[in-house]
Amino acid sequence: MVETCVELAEEDGAESVSVRKAARRLGVSSGAPFRHFANRTALMTAVAEEGMRRFMLEIEGGLNRASKASARERVRVLGHAYILWALRNPTHFKILSARDIIDIPASTALRRDIRAVRDLTLRLFKEAGLGAAAARAGYAKVELMARALVYGLSRMNVDRHLPQWDVADADAEKVTLQVLDAFLDMLWQ
Repeated sequence: MVETCVELAEEDGAESVSVRKAARRLGVSSGAPFRHFANRTALMTAVAEEGMRRFMLEIEGGLNRASKASARERVRVLGHAYILWALRNPTHFKILSARDIIDIPASTALRRDIRAVRDLTLRLFKEAGLGAAAARAGYAKVELMARALVYGLSRMNVDRHLPQWDVADADAEKVTLQVLDAFLDMLWQ
């Protein structure tokens, strides 16, 4: 059901997904999925949970490969993992971003994983330290700035805004990671 919803969202957008459409695509009765998902929001929340699970695996893989790296490099790896995951999984990214079609408060898994990413980000920033200007803002605000930047850059890529900023499609990933790297370098000055 979850994979079918992703397929439907890729075809016509997440807002077009319904439990009945997914059931029809799977060739089951329109009522069958309701035994597992009370409504569309519950189904889309399950899709978001799967997307988040995949995102957590991307982070874990990147940090495992960088386990011996400095805290600053692990912050960079975390930011890159976020952006690269979003670029490679745009439908899951859009669904996770669509707070009007998922129910985070009802999902123990989403709340847990979102908290884990926030805690990891803050811990890595504290290990890496901050430059003078960033230190004046404080770790919580720096974490929020970093989150806003990786989310915004990911969203600009997924929504194809970068050509308006004179960034060719072929260069979008490279330029996006360079922008993140420049931001992080400024934090440590």
